[in-house]
Amino acid sequence: MFKNRFVYFVIALFQIIIGTFLFSKVANAAEPKFMITWKSSNYAPSWFDGKIFPINNSSITVSFEAISQNKEDFGKILDLKDKEVRWYINGDQVGSGYGKKLFSFKNGDFSGSDIDIRISLEYFDVELEKSYFVDKYFVIPIKSPEIIIENKSFSSQYPIGSKINLRAIPLFFNSLPELLNIQWNINNKIIENIFPNLLEAQINIESEIPGNRIRVNVFGNKLGSPSESGASTIFLNIIK
Repeated sequence: MFKNRFVYFVIALFQIIIGTFLFSKVANAAEPKFMITWKSSNYAPSWFDGKIFPINNSSITVSFEAISQNKEDFGKILDLKDKEVRWYINGDQVGSGYGKKLFSFKNGDFSGSDIDIRISLEYFDVELEKSYFVDKYFVIPIKSPEIIIENKSFSSQYPIGSKINLRAIPLFFNSLPELLNIQWNINNKIIENIFPNLLEAQINIESEIPGNRIRVNVFGNKLGSPSESGASTIFLNIIK
C-alpha cells in the first residue's frame, strides 16, 4: 500500500511539474497588439478637428502596425514582411498578402450601418514554437452628409430692418463645397441669393411682424448624386 501511495505521489508531482512548465510557456507567450489607423477621403474643412466618418461611396484607407508584447522586444514594431496578412470586410475576405499592412476600399453601405473589419495576422510564437493567426476586430461607423448653418451675428433675435448674413458649412460630402448644389429657403420660399458663393446668404428683415419667427433652411446635394444630400434649419426671432 505504501508503494502504491508513493507511485501516485510521484505521478501527481510529475503532472504538477509538467503543468507548471506548460503554463509558464503559455504565460510568456504574448500575442502582439494592433495599432490601427483609418482615414476616409470625404470632405471636412481644415479647421474641423473631429473624426471624418465615411458616407456611402467614400474611399477608406486602413493601416496597422503590430506591436510586440514579448519581454525580449516589448513595444517594438514587428517586421511583417514574411508574415501573411488577411483582410476581411463584413465577414468576407477582400485581400491578403505578405506584410500587407495597408488596405483601401470604397464603402458601399449607408448611414445607420457599420463597417466590420477584421485583420488576421500570421504570428509565430517562439515560446510555443508554432505559427497561428491572430485576429483584430474593429468597427467604422457610417454617417450621412451634414450641413451646418453659421450665423455670424451670434444672435437669434432681430428687429425690423436687420440684415443677417449666414453661411452653410458642408461636412462629410464626397465632394468639395463649391461642387455642391445649394438652396436656401425662408419660410419654405426660395431665397434669391445676392452672393456669387451659394454657401452664403443674406436675410433682410423687412415686413415681418414682431413676435413671429422666421424659419431658415439650407439644403445641399452633390451634383449628379441627389441621394448624397444634407440639410439644416435655424429659427430667427423678430423683435420690436
